[in-house]
Amino acid sequence: MAALTPDDWDVLRALHQVLLGFDVATTIVSASQYPTLSDSFWAITKLRQILVFKTDDSRYVEFLKKSALNYLDIYIQKHLSKEQQEGMLVSLLKLIFLICRSCVLN
Repeated sequence: MAALTPDDWDVLRALHQVLLGFDVATTIVSASQYPTLSDSFWAITKLRQILVFKTDDSRYVEFLKKSALNYLDIYIQKHLSKEQQEGMLVSLLKLIFLICRSCVLN
């Protein structure tokens, strides 16, 4: 079996860095016993922010982020109806409204 080259290790580090964004999104959805549409919206939004955010990314990280973002957009457009996408946004806005309202009343 051949040893991994330094370039192979760079690819693995890049993959690890990009997959951390998916870990964050999974944690957001898993935090609730009953995930809601607003949880899904927040997870997708956070994942998109992570994938779009530019740091000192290597060419591998940049490529993987672009690819993951592209596949995420394709998946959402293919598997979520416009009504589901709008429902996620409405659910999140309703949650924000309820939180703000409780803050004002207290």
